[in-house]
Amino acid sequence: MYGSSNQDNHNTFVSTDPWSNSYTGHSDQYGPPDSYQQYGMPQRYNHSYGDYAPGSYGAGYTELEEDNYEGYDSNYDNYPPRDSFSGNSKSSTGNHWRDLAFLLLFVAHLVGMVVLLSWLLYVGQYRTPLPDSVNGTLPLQNVTISYSPYLEIPVEMAESVCIMVAAASISAFVYLQLFKKFPKPMIIAGAVVTVLTLVGLTAYYFVNQLFLYGAILLVMTIIFPVYFYLIRNRIPFAIVIMSAAIRIVNQFPGTQYTAFFCLLLQLGWTAFTGFVLYNIDVLSNNALYIALAFVFFSYYWVYEVILNIVHVTVCGVVGSWYFLNGTSAMPESPTKGALIRATTTSLGSVCFGGLILAVLRTIRAILNIAPQEYRECANCILSMIENSVRYFNEYAYCHVAIYGKSYITAARDTWSLIERAGLAMVVNDNILVGVFLVGSLFGAVVCGSVGFMLAFVFWDSLNPALLWWIGFVIGFMILSIVMQVIESAVKCLFVCYAEDPEPLQHHDSLLYNLLSHTNSQQEEMF
Repeated sequence: MYGSSNQDNHNTFVSTDPWSNSYTGHSDQYGPPDSYQQYGMPQRYNHSYGDYAPGSYGAGYTELEEDNYEGYDSNYDNYPPRDSFSGNSKSSTGNHWRDLAFLLLFVAHLVGMVVLLSWLLYVGQYRTPLPDSVNGTLPLQNVTISYSPYLEIPVEMAESVCIMVAAASISAFVYLQLFKKFPKPMIIAGAVVTVLTLVGLTAYYFVNQLFLYGAILLVMTIIFPVYFYLIRNRIPFAIVIMSAAIRIVNQFPGTQYTAFFCLLLQLGWTAFTGFVLYNIDVLSNNALYIALAFVFFSYYWVYEVILNIVHVTVCGVVGSWYFLNGTSAMPESPTKGALIRATTTSLGSVCFGGLILAVLRTIRAILNIAPQEYRECANCILSMIENSVRYFNEYAYCHVAIYGKSYITAARDTWSLIERAGLAMVVNDNILVGVFLVGSLFGAVVCGSVGFMLAFVFWDSLNPALLWWIGFVIGFMILSIVMQVIESAVKCLFVCYAEDPEPLQHHDSLLYNLLSHTNSQQEEMF
């Protein structure tokens, strides 16, 4: 809620849109457009990129890691104020609660879950008491759950888990350092892993006679290498924007702490939902099916809300850094402010977007009990719709976090952004998706190997294969969280730059030069 909407100032938009042809008039030194001269030249502005040159892909990225930035110009105080502080823009929102109806609906459905569990426990108390150890079977599933009131965890296992968590944290740091040093090879490695993943999934679906999924993935497997080759000229821009995102996340580690806390909430919610499902067999007939549908829907909705609270929080931090860094309006703790907004005034918008995905995922879950001949085609179509909505939501939530807009307004502005810079947005994401996947797998393999070595060398009482799988899951989850935070920062930074590149010029002229240079270099492909 810190930036001014381009739709509120069309003259500014025409002159500053980084996706228009306004950058083609840059000098050979890649200086700023003439329209920016009225705000004064940043003190640190230089007319070169140092070691950076097209084709070197990151030889000068160490400049991005400098802590002392003197690019803030005193004239920036006269820069048109951000709408959330001026209150003059149509997108200015103040502290108004957005999409309050969906927030109330979300709270009401949580109350419904508590009521359902209370009823299940009330009805279940009249059944025959459970012995100390029983086996129960969930309805509609061939899954057997063993329950025991006493769960003993070996000390060696607890120590191994702690060591593997530490190994995951170290592997995350190492992976980010590797990207800073070798960005282009890391992106190419991500593309290779993506192709191998597609090949593996294609083979899996054909072996299991899911021919529709297999055929679609086979086409994607053939097209992706050709597509990646065609967009290779866009790699420098993706490297610059991800390097900047990593620096912002490192500067504000509270974003990662927020993500880890939300992971614990998701695990707690999963345990709560599992407890409800464990007791749901006291119902029968239509009541059972209705209750199952409601529980699935509730689980997916809460899951999406928690996931997107992290996304909106990270985007809020990036928005603060982008528009307010170097000014007196910069919050002392941007993560705290962004988290408060994500869980209060913007929570209704988060619930609105999550509701759409929860409905789609619930329908897919219900289809899993439908006849096989109808299930495959319907699941494929719903899966594509779900992925499209999720991708759209990620950018809509950027507008929610930056400008404090309602979900509908953010969705409309996101569509305008897609019309203006959609191809560049998709290409940038496709280049980096492999990097995030490799990061998660890197942490998983490292932690799995650490667990295997602990069991094989130090603790004979533990199963090395079991500890490897536990470490693999722990590493994948922790690295996925780190990658999610960085991915959110990348998307928000892209939106900020596409909407209004001027503020970046004043407080981080080097990053501004790199983005405008790499963007203008590849404009002809669009």
